[in-house]
Amino acid sequence: MFLLFKYFKNYKLRVFFTTIIKIIGTLLELAIPLILQYILKTVIKNVINNPDPYGNYDITPVILYGLLMVLCAFLFVVFNVIANRMASKTSTLIVEEERNKLYKKIMNLTLKDIDDITIPSLVSRLSTDTYYLYNSLNTLQRLGIRSTFLFIGGIIVCSFLDVKLTLVFYALAPIVLILILIISKIGIRLFTKIQNKGDSLVRVVRENITGARVIKALSKEDFERNRYNKLNKEIFDLEIKSSYPMTLLNPIINYILNIAMCAVLVIGAYEVTKTDLDVATVIAFISYFTIISNSIVSISRIFEQVSKGYASALRMKYVLDIKVEHIKNTPRYSDAFIEFRNVSFSYNKNGENAITDINFKINKGESLGIIGSTGSGKSTILNLIMGFYDYFSGDVFILNQDIKSLNLKDIAEASSAVLQTDILFNQSIKENLIFDKDISDDEIIKVLKDTDAYEFVSKFPDGINHVIAAKGNDLSGGQKQRLLIARAILQNAKILILDDSSSALDYKTDAIIRKNIKKYDITTIIVAQRVSSVMNQTKIIVMDDGKEIGYGNHDDLLKLCKEYKLIYDVQMGDDSNA
Repeated sequence: MFLLFKYFKNYKLRVFFTTIIKIIGTLLELAIPLILQYILKTVIKNVINNPDPYGNYDITPVILYGLLMVLCAFLFVVFNVIANRMASKTSTLIVEEERNKLYKKIMNLTLKDIDDITIPSLVSRLSTDTYYLYNSLNTLQRLGIRSTFLFIGGIIVCSFLDVKLTLVFYALAPIVLILILIISKIGIRLFTKIQNKGDSLVRVVRENITGARVIKALSKEDFERNRYNKLNKEIFDLEIKSSYPMTLLNPIINYILNIAMCAVLVIGAYEVTKTDLDVATVIAFISYFTIISNSIVSISRIFEQVSKGYASALRMKYVLDIKVEHIKNTPRYSDAFIEFRNVSFSYNKNGENAITDINFKINKGESLGIIGSTGSGKSTILNLIMGFYDYFSGDVFILNQDIKSLNLKDIAEASSAVLQTDILFNQSIKENLIFDKDISDDEIIKVLKDTDAYEFVSKFPDGINHVIAAKGNDLSGGQKQRLLIARAILQNAKILILDDSSSALDYKTDAIIRKNIKKYDITTIIVAQRVSSVMNQTKIIVMDDGKEIGYGNHDDLLKLCKEYKLIYDVQMGDDSNA
């Protein structure tokens, strides 16, 4: 619960004024039964005891005090509306700030952190959890303040009205509050399970939407529908299970309160007949009993809402508390611009290595080609160069310096990449290429020509200002890859990484782009399946099953690496030895 209150830390003044206005409204609400008691006990008695000479009664005082009750009720509504609007605004500001912090943190997470939490869970925390947090903070301000002060204020007033009747509250209040706390604790645990299961549902929906074409092509609609229905049923069962304690709470509380009401009526009737307690006081007491009962029911509902918000706040806090800084080592240097020394890495703590004992070095301005079968560890090498993972054995150097002694920002700015899963956004071609950098149209067109992309971009009526569909779905695979390569070059980084970025290009276009890239003063790393894409690079690594089975230039590998020679023979037409 205290975790939720911490969110109000930067909005103390707004919360203070909201609380003051709520308290004023609550006091006006509490004043109504007291005015009613005064009318019944004093005003009406004075009217009856003081008729005019003709035996008529002047009911003006009754009307005036009745109007005072109406005024209190009206002002109570006005103050509550004002406070509720302020509470909603405060909750909106807090959640907007937390959502921005969470989004910024997610953007800075390493790939290892993202893999551990999973993308669907991060999406859920950024959307569903922030929604639950908003509801909880809003409920705490709108109902929490009012219900708490009605409960406390009602009991205080009742204590002054009649101590014996108030003892009923003192006896039952602890039982009710303990019951609320126990059920809320159960609710938090169950709501956390629901939200975690919801992450899996988001994952399935995300996969089905992004893979809609594949699903339709393979006629897997029924299979995916069943997979979705199974998860949806599991969430449904959990929600039913979590609703049981919450649905039991209100009936149990109402049962206890009804017992208390009976006790109040019995004790009140006895007191009226045996002591000097008057009926007006009993009526006022019953009014306060109703107010207190309603506040207790509201508190139970508040805890239900807060349970969801607290579970969401814990999930958000987990992400925000992740340390994203690199493991800082004492600076060490290499004579090579990029170097791997005996590097091994596993994506899972106790899993099999993705790469084992990798060694290579290239100088500034040189190029490195990496070739090998699917799953051989090519992309893993790139992930380590770009600093996506920092848990590995051995040494990785970029910019002549140990990567673990560099800031994440420096690592990110050092390289630009075209990755296998790269995407284009639903923006203009220009906006997709410059990424909010100050780059002239002439420079954009020059790079588009060097990547052989200008020939199709120029055909659009609005040229580089043409807006493309989300993920570039209105472009061919080759067109998308050419734009992605152009974008990577325009970032003006020191290292250009191309991860299988020419798979949709014909050999001629691929050769033209590789030739033109050499005009830029940039260190290039190319991962490819084609020998033609890597054969002209300064150095080439041949990968197989996470191991480096060949390293050198093209001519050396033809002589010393039979696997490379085999790939070359098959792809370049001499497959007699294949």
